[in-house]
Amino acid sequence: MSQPSAFRFHENHLWCRPRDDGSFVVGISDYAQENLGDIMYFDLPAPGVAIATGESFGTVESIKVVNDLIAPVGGEVVETNPAIEEDPTLANTDPYGDGWLLVVRADSGQTHGLMDEDAYRHYLQGEA
Repeated sequence: MSQPSAFRFHENHLWCRPRDDGSFVVGISDYAQENLGDIMYFDLPAPGVAIATGESFGTVESIKVVNDLIAPVGGEVVETNPAIEEDPTLANTDPYGDGWLLVVRADSGQTHGLMDEDAYRHYLQGEA
């Protein structure tokens, strides 16, 4: 399993990466999608909705379970991924690329406390 090195990870297996405009792209990790199995549906907030770091902002439904999505960063949702709404399995096939979930306009310093790739890999070893 590989995680992109520019990404930051939350302990609930969501990631974020900064964009040039100061917003963050958010998605689920490869580890999460592997454990969920075939993803069937995402319930995501609409643009304009405020989400809070560490709190649920939606759900993911797979053939196994329905889980809350926990925000790695807080702020205002500015965009959701229309492709993931049409084809939720993109999170299974490309969790760090086309399978992203939403874009959040967040305050600076929002990634404080999130794990880099090495720390996340170490964290996953402790969960195994």
